[in-house]
Amino acid sequence: SDTANKALDLMANLPLGKPIDSSVSSGFGGRQDPLNSRKAFHEGLDFKGRVGDRVSATGKGKVVSSSYSPDYGEHVIISHGNGYETMYAHLSKRRVEVGETVNAGRCIGLVGNSGRSTGAHLHYEIRYQGAPVNPMQYVQVIQPSLKFSNK
Repeated sequence: SDTANKALDLMANLPLGKPIDSSVSSGFGGRQDPLNSRKAFHEGLDFKGRVGDRVSATGKGKVVSSSYSPDYGEHVIISHGNGYETMYAHLSKRRVEVGETVNAGRCIGLVGNSGRSTGAHLHYEIRYQGAPVNPMQYVQVIQPSLKFSNK
């Protein structure tokens, strides 16, 4: 019973699905940096978007960062427990504060073009125990047909 409860708790908080109803314009892994044309490792997925599109939390968790940085611009980081964190970057507006508990589906910000960015989009990362993991595996649990599209 205790093991089953732990498993259910883990599943309830896992970041699953898409943070925005859009297609992926840049995948996880090696790529050419769009700003300096050098080889780089892309630690997340970029979703197409327009400034002001709603960005939703993909799992229940606690907001551990809601701030600005030169690279990620306006961004939000949510801790989902069990070693999982998600980051939503290049936002035009943040709609959550540090310390807030959010549920999956809650609007946590709006798509933008802040920070080191070439245009309006959402950069989405999942980290497990501090290391980046491919978010597509977690997105496709909910929507298996989602594919990478650079069109």
